[in-house]
Amino acid sequence: MQPAEPEAPLIYPAIVTTEAGRTLVSFPDCPACRTFAEPGEDVLPIAQHALAGRLAAAIQDETEPPHPTSLSRLSSTKGMLPVPVPTDLALKLEAKWRVREAVAAANEGVGSWKRPIVLLWRALRLRCPNCGGGPLFKNWLQMQARCPVCRMRLERGEEGYQVGAYMFNIVAAELFFGVIFLAILIYRWPTPPWTLLLYGGMGMMVIVPVLFYPFSKDLFLAFDLIFRPPGPEDF
Repeated sequence: MQPAEPEAPLIYPAIVTTEAGRTLVSFPDCPACRTFAEPGEDVLPIAQHALAGRLAAAIQDETEPPHPTSLSRLSSTKGMLPVPVPTDLALKLEAKWRVREAVAAANEGVGSWKRPIVLLWRALRLRCPNCGGGPLFKNWLQMQARCPVCRMRLERGEEGYQVGAYMFNIVAAELFFGVIFLAILIYRWPTPPWTLLLYGGMGMMVIVPVLFYPFSKDLFLAFDLIFRPPGPEDF
């Protein structure tokens, strides 16, 4: 399915001035984006090329691309030049902004004391702890590299991160086994079924980690986000 065309062209204002006999083009929304045009050169294509390169780099580096200032706010500015963004790049920018808006909307009204509860609840539902989106798993044992909604990395790149998730799974399986073991022991005391507990426990320690695996991965991510909120490097 082809992406929908933008409802209106995406246009960034540029300020055109003269410096040392050349035309200088700068962008108020992208202070680091500046370019020159030699005398006689068409300024607009040069400005478009510089702007497109800067915005594409922001998407590639997974930083937040700046929103364009409304042209009406700069209509009285001397030397203002409207610079349209190519349609394919505009679609990528708008998709990225929609993702950020979706994440902000998902976390709107979530106070600091509620956030851990919300993150853990989302993880228990196998949703993204950060935005509530999903699905996060390609299959029962394989997690996607990024959330399909907010595009946050699901393995946050820290050394030992994978080991931490596995340890979380093992501890959870042992706790589950301990609860079941004690419950049967108390219920059948003084004649507990030792054979059942022995072989049933062995089978449980093999099956439970597999059944709990996606939940342990998601819950470990939620715990990590509670203590280390996501930053720009996670997107």
